[in-house]
Amino acid sequence: MKKHLLKLSFLIVTASMFCACDSFLDKQPSATSDAPITEVSQLLSLYDYVTNTYEYDYPGVYATDDYGVPLALYDASPITFGADQMSLYALSSEVMETTTGNNVWEYEYAKIFNANTIIASVGSVNGSQEEKDEALCNAYLMRGWSFFRLATVHCLPYSEANRSEMGLPLRLGTLFTEDISRATLGKTFDRILDDFREAEKYCVVDRVQEGFAWRASKCAIYGAFARVYLYMNDYDNATTYVDKALALAPGLYDYNNLDWATPVPYPATGTMAEDTLHYCETHNWNLQKIYKWSEWIYIRLQYLATQWHSPSQELLDCYVDGKNDRRFDLFYVEHGNRRFSVAYDWYRYNQLYDDCYAISGLTAAELVLMKAELQARSANWQDALVTLAPLREARFLPGTATVLTAASQSEALKQVLLERRREMPFTLRLMDIKRFAASVTPDDDVTIRREFYKVTQSGVDPSQKVQINVKGDDRRLAIPIPQQDIQNSQGAIVQNPF
Repeated sequence: MKKHLLKLSFLIVTASMFCACDSFLDKQPSATSDAPITEVSQLLSLYDYVTNTYEYDYPGVYATDDYGVPLALYDASPITFGADQMSLYALSSEVMETTTGNNVWEYEYAKIFNANTIIASVGSVNGSQEEKDEALCNAYLMRGWSFFRLATVHCLPYSEANRSEMGLPLRLGTLFTEDISRATLGKTFDRILDDFREAEKYCVVDRVQEGFAWRASKCAIYGAFARVYLYMNDYDNATTYVDKALALAPGLYDYNNLDWATPVPYPATGTMAEDTLHYCETHNWNLQKIYKWSEWIYIRLQYLATQWHSPSQELLDCYVDGKNDRRFDLFYVEHGNRRFSVAYDWYRYNQLYDDCYAISGLTAAELVLMKAELQARSANWQDALVTLAPLREARFLPGTATVLTAASQSEALKQVLLERRREMPFTLRLMDIKRFAASVTPDDDVTIRREFYKVTQSGVDPSQKVQINVKGDDRRLAIPIPQQDIQNSQGAIVQNPF
């Protein structure tokens, strides 16, 4: 077997993602350090690098019906809403493929390269077998998770009928001469599940390690299986794994224990009157505090550089009891536009650290919601709303969390999915819209509807209004691969048709 001397400095640069448009799919590294990887501790450090927990996710924010920019809001400050974001918002595929903000591809493949480095190197480094198994467990979980993330963004929704559609380049090694053509969607999901099986094989940790929720555990692996099988609409397997994960999961956190941060005053300026904004204490949480969140099962943070999750009116209307629902009261900042000096009154969803981050990884709450949804899709649909009761009690003011009711299975499913949307806005909505389109029932189907301006290669054209109507199985939701990567592959990677 050919041995490769992989330099640690290059890997850390890759992990920190300071590369521009070039990814490891099409460029060879330039290794400049004299520090080869010789210890398993170095591999674990590579896995632990903080940016591995970030999920750069413009499509997941801007392309869904959770995001909204009223025309008057855009008109008040066009410079606030860049062309990259608005091409996704308008679902203009021919523009999306040329933007630089569509960076899920680059960052997730950087993580895959890190995982492949660990897998390729573990046999030749010093360390105990237990440490090596831990490194392999974490690497396989990270790689499978990143492949899944990429598939939910850049591919059509999974279904038996779509198995022969284009999937992903399945890079499993560190050689830059490997084939980078796209596998089928079916083989892509086979690989994701195989990686999780490998992670489970090497895992000896049952429960989430306190303070180390970015590390793999059986709870995290089972939760990852459950999320993927739910996306695949394989409800039997999803039920098996969500039950196994729930048996090991941490408890729910009572949002009544969250406090308010110091109010932030804004002086009168232009047409805007003096105002004071009220933020939840999580507005000031740094990463160290965020990583200690007690509901974590597997840490992933949707990172948004623009720091404005602007909610659609449809999303705001989901919170039918916003006065008592702490999720709305704490995280939806009224007059949030003031943070950006935009003279149009609108909300801002601000969950973590001045809206740099939102929870996108596995949590105890997501497991409860998956369990309830699977019940709602089964003969035991009456149990679904009972399953939701503890989550609602942990999210509402004391004594105000009413038990949801439904007169039919269809109504129960709609109630559960509405609760899921209230709990996890923006972060999982794109994958939900796509999987709903592939499910057997029309009761969960979503059509993204909005009015905006036409977006072209030249930018937003405010002289032309357009009506946007996109269903979950529309090819426009298979977000184009960045054009730079297509070009660098010299024809090996084929673009999504649109």
